[in-house]
Amino acid sequence: HHEIHTAISLISRLPRIMVLTYYAKQARYNNGSMLMHRFIPGQSTAETILSMLRPDRQFTAEEARMLDIMLCLHAEHGGGNNSTFATRVLTSSDTDPYSTYAGAIGSLKGSKHGGANHQVLAMQQEIKQNVADWSDEGQVADYLAKIVNKEAFDKTGLVYGMGHAVYTKSDPRAIICKQFAEKLAVGTEFEAEYRLLESIERLAPEVILREKGTSKDMCANIDMYSGFVYSMMGIPEDLFTPLFACARMSGWAAHRFEEIVSGKRIIRPAYKSIRSGKRDYVPMSERGGRRLGSPVRAALVRPRAGSFDIAPRTDVSRETSATERTPMNNVLLSLAGGERVSFCKRFARLAAVPEFFAVS
Repeated sequence: HHEIHTAISLISRLPRIMVLTYYAKQARYNNGSMLMHRFIPGQSTAETILSMLRPDRQFTAEEARMLDIMLCLHAEHGGGNNSTFATRVLTSSDTDPYSTYAGAIGSLKGSKHGGANHQVLAMQQEIKQNVADWSDEGQVADYLAKIVNKEAFDKTGLVYGMGHAVYTKSDPRAIICKQFAEKLAVGTEFEAEYRLLESIERLAPEVILREKGTSKDMCANIDMYSGFVYSMMGIPEDLFTPLFACARMSGWAAHRFEEIVSGKRIIRPAYKSIRSGKRDYVPMSERGGRRLGSPVRAALVRPRAGSFDIAPRTDVSRETSATERTPMNNVLLSLAGGERVSFCKRFARLAAVPEFFAVS
């Protein structure tokens, strides 16, 4: 009962905490206004977000429906994604639900997971700034080639918004998101931008094949259009990943419940060195600036059979190195207990105010 109550409570409260924390951040760091709308009992999650986020509290039924669909699309898509797997691992250690969900949020905000939508938007913005004619597919393809060849954007060679570890033929979430994006954009000032995204989606596999010789199946993922949809709805970019967290909360809870019921044993990583031969010991005084990490091949194992079996990873071969710090989302940091957490402390006392945080 405690687990179910905690999950329902967080599913209900997290969207409201998200909006209030966003305005606290705006007031403290951007000289913005501190808006604190009371939530209206009986509204859906999507309606509550729009009502509390907008100064005039006004929204259309179409906007609420679109946001509701976006939340559904982000809710879950299988236990193999990084944050859901983090939920499984933390749950298997028998830690408490708050620590588990905080860990999941910490995973989600990474730029290779839930934070990928920021990379997609930044890449799209650079393309818009450097392609004179968005309707000219030749110009779009030429700039995509620069990105693929590590000559433009972040020099990684990645076309963000394209490809997915699980969805290779097509991403059903992206298909649905694209349909609604088109419906919202056609006939408005956003239509030209939508057509540009269509061109990127269509041309990227061709450019990657031509420049890299990679012919593997590749499709657009949901991040290709999700940020665009949120932008059309007037939702600030700071809230894109927190919205993802609000949606995925239900998926995390479902996997935690299943792990509690059927897991029973801890999930632990197993590492096997792939370095051949022995190495001579080098005294500390003689090591200098040498890198001492040894390559490892990791296999994630669980010493039991269960409903969430994990196949050994045989594709991991790397040298250990210092972890680079990725750009942090201020709002998610406060939710996860990182920097700027003082924002949430201001609102902790609101938990005792039923009008603000009553479970609806």
